Amino acid sequence: MESRRDSLALAALATTVCLVYWQLIVEGRVLLTFDALVYFVPLIALRDAALLSGAIPLWNPDHFLGAPFLANPQTGVLYPPNLLTLGLMPPRVYAWQAFGHTLLMALGTFLVARRVLGLGALASFASAVVFALGGHALSLIGHLNQLQAAAWLPMALWLADRARSPGWSLPTAGLALVLALQFLAGHAQQSYITGIGLGLWLTGRAIADAWILDPGNLIRRARRLARYLAPLIVAFALAGLIVAPQLLATLEATSQGMRAGGMEYRDVVAFSLPPWILPRALLPLYLPADQPSSEWVGYLSVTGAILASVAVVGGRPRAPILILSAIVAIAFLLALGQFGPLYPIFAARVPGLSLFRVPARWLVLASFAGALLVGVGLHATRSGVRLRRLGIAGAAAFAVTVVAALVYGRLVPARPIAWPAAPISGLWIAIAATTGVGFAVARRMTNAPTAAMVVSHPFSIAPVAAIVALLATELVVASGGLDTARAGDIGAFVDERPTASVIARLDASLPRSRLLSVTDNRFDPGDVSALREKARTQLPGEWVDDRVAAEKYKDTLTPNLSLIYGLPSIDGYDGGVLPLRSYNGVKSLFPLTGRNIVDGRLGIQLDRVPPIELLSRFGVGWIVGDRHRDLWSNGVYYDLSTRRALAAGSSVERVFADDEGAATDLGIIVAPRKVAGPQTVVADITIEGWHGEARRYSVSGSDLARVPTTRTGNPDVSSPALVSFGGIRLTARRLAIVARVPLEVIGATLIDRERGAETPIPLSPELDIVSLGDVKIYRNNAALPRAFLARSASAAATDEEALAVATSDRAPDDIAVVGLPSEWVGAARGTGESRVVAYERELVAVDTNADDRRVLVLLDAAYPGWRATLDGAPVEILSATGGVRAVAVPPGAHSIVFRYSPTWLLPGFILSSLGLILTALLVVRGMRHS
Repeated sequence: MESRRDSLALAALATTVCLVYWQLIVEGRVLLTFDALVYFVPLIALRDAALLSGAIPLWNPDHFLGAPFLANPQTGVLYPPNLLTLGLMPPRVYAWQAFGHTLLMALGTFLVARRVLGLGALASFASAVVFALGGHALSLIGHLNQLQAAAWLPMALWLADRARSPGWSLPTAGLALVLALQFLAGHAQQSYITGIGLGLWLTGRAIADAWILDPGNLIRRARRLARYLAPLIVAFALAGLIVAPQLLATLEATSQGMRAGGMEYRDVVAFSLPPWILPRALLPLYLPADQPSSEWVGYLSVTGAILASVAVVGGRPRAPILILSAIVAIAFLLALGQFGPLYPIFAARVPGLSLFRVPARWLVLASFAGALLVGVGLHATRSGVRLRRLGIAGAAAFAVTVVAALVYGRLVPARPIAWPAAPISGLWIAIAATTGVGFAVARRMTNAPTAAMVVSHPFSIAPVAAIVALLATELVVASGGLDTARAGDIGAFVDERPTASVIARLDASLPRSRLLSVTDNRFDPGDVSALREKARTQLPGEWVDDRVAAEKYKDTLTPNLSLIYGLPSIDGYDGGVLPLRSYNGVKSLFPLTGRNIVDGRLGIQLDRVPPIELLSRFGVGWIVGDRHRDLWSNGVYYDLSTRRALAAGSSVERVFADDEGAATDLGIIVAPRKVAGPQTVVADITIEGWHGEARRYSVSGSDLARVPTTRTGNPDVSSPALVSFGGIRLTARRLAIVARVPLEVIGATLIDRERGAETPIPLSPELDIVSLGDVKIYRNNAALPRAFLARSASAAATDEEALAVATSDRAPDDIAVVGLPSEWVGAARGTGESRVVAYERELVAVDTNADDRRVLVLLDAAYPGWRATLDGAPVEILSATGGVRAVAVPPGAHSIVFRYSPTWLLPGFILSSLGLILTALLVVRGMRHS
């Protein structure tokens, strides 16, 4: 009978999960969340392509300035379940992995409720459905590795609890494997939270058991606690050995990455759970409107919250309930982060706590323990709890909540509590009333408590089943407002936009030049109306903008989308152990619009094209920009992204090809640094034609229009100053703008009124506009190749000192090298050339030929594990300006080969093999004893 009930409960559980994931699994839709589309899907594409080719991807040269790939745990290279979806399109991989791990989460919670807490099948179903489909677990779908790791938490607790028994060997071995899988899933914070949660549970069980079995004997209590925790320590030790390749690689990346030396407190407590959004975070809103950040969602459902409260007030047995309640309280207070009492105290005192951001992620532990209390509360219909006692407790809880809200309103008037709209509040009350009535009826129909929830009255199960049905229905409906419902057609991934194809077609170099996308995604492509109309036929109105945004991401190659198309970018997006410290140093050289965001995303912090000398120094040959910050005036387009600041007497020049400079007028926008009088000449303009003709003009204060002063303040800018060529059509060969006073040249366009055409002029002579559509694509003709021989080299003591060389008054191929031998210091003499003959993920081969000693620079990050040979003999890799690789090369023809062979590779796999062998021996021991 029990096995039949379990089978029915598990079938119902799988069906309920399928209902939530129907769009992603059955209809084959694509998740539209930002992180899924622009972070995880590109990494999945790169990872799976490498694995399918039979290679383990150790290094990724195509974002930032090159970065370790496997060492970034979020890539999940060594996570075995990722092998199950090899060969699927990346968005399908994402969907199936999310679905499978949600099922795993549900199954694990069912086992804990059934086998650890001794609940019946129906109560265990309630716990499982609340955790797997509750607000926090479903909100994890936007971060696949986090969901994958959290899915192992219930299994870990089940095995840890079983390991308390005398036959501890088998469950300890199983726990070691589960902890290893959780770490390999790629979210170390989830592993840390799991360890704390298991420690709290086992400590509570030891105290409770000692209190019952050994009252007053402190020594036996201490021994019991040690015996309960010992298998957990053994399991973590074995798991550490098993995951040694990933662990060693990640520790190395951490030492070189953004978290090296620890994070600032403000970064540690970023995304703390704000008290003023608690009503919306801890209870479901059912609709997409007004949803808090996915990091803050942690509801159990209204029905679930009531059942969990019933468990706390009157559930049996009391010991597990008190332990689970303590875990909920501790995890919730930690989730409050900077707004709660624990985090400010514990951050500096609890080892490891300050290594992680987003305190709100502790909600996963609170949600799990709370879900188990839901099952216990449902079981309380059979455990003899008094309805009168529940009523008094409920009234007291309501009164405390009201008083707390009033006190908070008085103390923090600037942050009022964000209550939902009246209809949502009314729905909460209706569901609560329905649950209360169902519980009262179920309690009245119960004759006696039984552990398996079997009662004498043949219909007594009906009201309990009704409560469970209400619970599951509420969770399924509430999921429609969360990220699981943000799903669009497969075109969000496969539909091509022109940006990537244009760059790929025009760049045949080995390797391709890097690109940089300067955009904030507030622009609208020209076909935005058609995109919205198409999306409206497929999606609810709330997700239309997400579907349109997916196309905009591809238009601008928002990080890390360039990885999908095999286009290297100087930009990137991570926020885990990456980017490297050296990359953040390079990023600090750029004119950022705010504080240096430590997770990459360089382009989103720029409002125009950066200095060309800086881009050229790091091999950026392509710049992608949106046009929403540019200007259309009287039907003429002005590109405002390449502004040039000129001192008095300095100039900017532009040379045109013979087929692009035909025009009748010139439109120009200049802004003097000081207000110019009407008669003050601020700039002189010279235009030379292809047939020797020349025109000279002056721009005075009376010619100047109002110019843009903000990033997006262009719609109200009046017409620029216009220079007419006197009614003739001049084919310009050269344009020169000479400043009479300090000014900024903001934009210039050649206007051909005869043909109704225009030619926007990039104000950096090194740039050409190669595509002008929804986005503009510039080619930087001055970009250094990936490998080159430096024109001049100087010695530096530190990477910071070397980075200081990267200024606008130094040529891009003028470099500083840490530890450069004195005989290589100075300007190059004679001729020299270099050629990349092979460029792969973990191997780069360069041939050089020079008359004198030269420094070969490879514009990829210098990182531990990279080794170089010069004509087959080992040679030291030095760190040059920006933390890139450099090798001192003697005169003559030489072959330099760079290989990535990390030191952790062999020891890591040896330790992993040892861990697996020890775990297998533990299994054998357990089988013999059983």
